[in-house]
Amino acid sequence: MTSSSHYLPLHSAVEQVINAPVNRVTAWRWATRPNRYGVQLQSWIIGGKRRTTVAAAERYIAESTAAANAAPRS
Repeated sequence: MTSSSHYLPLHSAVEQVINAPVNRVTAWRWATRPNRYGVQLQSWIIGGKRRTTVAAAERYIAESTAAANAAPRS
């Protein structure tokens, strides 16, 4: 099993990807509702706690960035 397939607390997985602190509420919001581009962080509820993987956080950031770059500017 690789480190990207370990289930981690939401903020921990995102922090590993961006190498900066992330508020727990921000990571929770990314996992519980889509952002303005319709992208949502993939997560699972394990033992009553919401978890994600580093790979899922990487996908979320990549998909959000691609969608933002493709969106028309107003």
